[in-house]
Amino acid sequence: MIRIYVERASVCMGDDVTAPNAETFFFAQDEPIDTLMQTLCNYVPKMRNVVWEIFCNNTAIGYLLSDDTGKYQYEALESVRFISDLPESEIFCKYHYKNIEDIIERFNAMNRKG
Repeated sequence: MIRIYVERASVCMGDDVTAPNAETFFFAQDEPIDTLMQTLCNYVPKMRNVVWEIFCNNTAIGYLLSDDTGKYQYEALESVRFISDLPESEIFCKYHYKNIEDIIERFNAMNRKG
C-alpha cells in the first residue's frame, strides 16, 4: 500500500476554520495516476470555472478543470504514469479562479495529442 497525504488551499474563510484541509488516502502499489486524479476530483470542493493545479515535490503533476456545473475533468502530466512514480507521498492542490486563461491553455495543450 502507498500512503498519500493530500492538502489543499482554503477557498473561503469558513474553510480556514478547519485548516489544514488535509486527508490521507491509501492506494495499491500498481495503481495508475488516474486513480489518484479521480480521488482528487472528489476531494476538492465543488467549484465552477476553476482550475486546480496538482503539485508533488513543488512540481505540477496534473490539473483538475471544472465547468459551469462544477463537474471536474482531469489531466495528469505524462511524466507520472503510476502513483508509485511520484517523487514523494505528499500532494498539494492549489486553485486558480482569476486570470486562468494561461492555465486552461496549458491544460488544453496537454489534451491535444499528436
